[in-house]
Amino acid sequence: PWRLAELTGAAIPADMHSAQHPTLVFDAAAGRVSGVAGVNRWNGQFTRTGANGLAIAAGAMTRMAGIPEA
Repeated sequence: PWRLAELTGAAIPADMHSAQHPTLVFDAAAGRVSGVAGVNRWNGQFTRTGANGLAIAAGAMTRMAGIPEA
């Protein structure tokens, strides 16, 4: 999976627990995309658009309670 290293100019802490690192995973054979967004998991469908384009359709996300932000 791809791992997020930076968001809006701020580095993701290297000591963040690996299960909390935001990820992005593509399953080209099934046209599915999924990942982790901190506490929650998400998934959806994707299609290639043109030679260099990518469209990700609205999908689903869990809504688990997490640790409040400090």
